Amino acid sequence: MEKRELRKYLRIALVVFGIGHLIAAAAEGFRDLFPLAVAGMSIFVAATNFCTQCPLLSAVRRMLSRKRNTVIATKKI
Repeated sequence: MEKRELRKYLRIALVVFGIGHLIAAAAEGFRDLFPLAVAGMSIFVAATNFCTQCPLLSAVRRMLSRKRNTVIATKKI
């Protein structure tokens, strides 16, 4: 499976998950706002390019993908 296809399916799953929580919040009459917040975050992450632009996720991915650590030479003053 190509990376684009996987990302597309993950976005679809996040939208479906968010809509499910939105329906659950509406069924409860919006008494509890937690399902509404989860729905909003899920739909926001799926609708934007947040996962690929998040600096923390990028740093972790870069750190895990390195085969060896690079050493930067420094000079003492």
